[in-house]
Amino acid sequence: MYQWPDPLDLPTAVDENLHSCMTHAKPFPHPTPTTKTAYTDASFEQRVISYNVLMGNVCKKQRDAIKADPTGFLAVVPYGAGNCYFEDNPRAHLDIQDFVRSLRFLRPTTEEISKSVRETNKDIRDCFGKPWTLFLHGGSQCLRKFLLYQQTFAISERIAFSVVPLDPNIFSWAICNLVGDGITPTLKDTILAGVKRWLWKDDAFRAHIDKVLAREGVPGSVNEQVLYVTNSYTLVLIHKKDERGNPAAIAQLRGKPITSNMANHLTYLQLVCDGNYWIALNHLKTRGQGVECQLCKADTHPTWDCPLHQTPGWYGPKYDGAERHEDQAKRARDDDGFTTVTAQGSSSRGRGCGGQRATRGHGY
Repeated sequence: MYQWPDPLDLPTAVDENLHSCMTHAKPFPHPTPTTKTAYTDASFEQRVISYNVLMGNVCKKQRDAIKADPTGFLAVVPYGAGNCYFEDNPRAHLDIQDFVRSLRFLRPTTEEISKSVRETNKDIRDCFGKPWTLFLHGGSQCLRKFLLYQQTFAISERIAFSVVPLDPNIFSWAICNLVGDGITPTLKDTILAGVKRWLWKDDAFRAHIDKVLAREGVPGSVNEQVLYVTNSYTLVLIHKKDERGNPAAIAQLRGKPITSNMANHLTYLQLVCDGNYWIALNHLKTRGQGVECQLCKADTHPTWDCPLHQTPGWYGPKYDGAERHEDQAKRARDDDGFTTVTAQGSSSRGRGCGGQRATRGHGY
């Protein structure tokens, strides 16, 4: 009989987890560009947004153009983007374009930023409904590298945005969100061990892992391949409240993606969500609960605890909903055993960069 290891062994691939990375982790290898417009120069939690999320509800014409030239475009995600944002800021893409063009290296640049066009009207009544991605095309390689290096630019109370790659091979490490009465800090290890033990024996999960990892060139038996996948698993407890204001903690399972194939990845996520997880007599559900920040679009913290606008020296927007919950966020971070939902090593520099806070004619 196969001897399964301790499910609470230290996780693997921790250094590969993009969610735990910070911008400015290393010095930029080139002189930084000059600009007359100030922005918050700080180290931010790195944005990790999957390609299918960035392209959500984007029309076929734009999807096809980007698919044909994936390295020619970068995704620009305004802070708090959605239907309401673009109604209130119809020139946002032009304002951001002007700012990007003001980032001078050796010569003026001619980047273009285009709005995404809606494929359907299914999210038209949702204030934060998709599509909310802008597309940057053009620019020198040095400028594009700097945009990805800095990643988040907070310019004014109206304009802040992040620049992320449109890379179909990048997936979030968030796998599923568990909810139920058994989710407490003292039972965190018990939950993680229970999830692993279920998946180790689940036939559908094992068959999918065997098929996918064989194609990915990962050697070993089915048991060894299942361990290879689940060894990277971690569990993060996130404070959340239900619509009535009652505590409703979420246990978010995270792990290294197993493939760069979108269909296989989605099947993998579904199989984990299909698991039958129990803590004593408490059933943990994986349906109908999610973690999504409507401001920065991360799937690793709730809106009210977005770390970006809490950065010292933040020039960007601060929304009423987030402000009302700041005290709740502080209390949540003080509760022993629950995540701070921000990466470790966050910089407190938060200084302005780029000179005076000029308006530049577009309300910056």
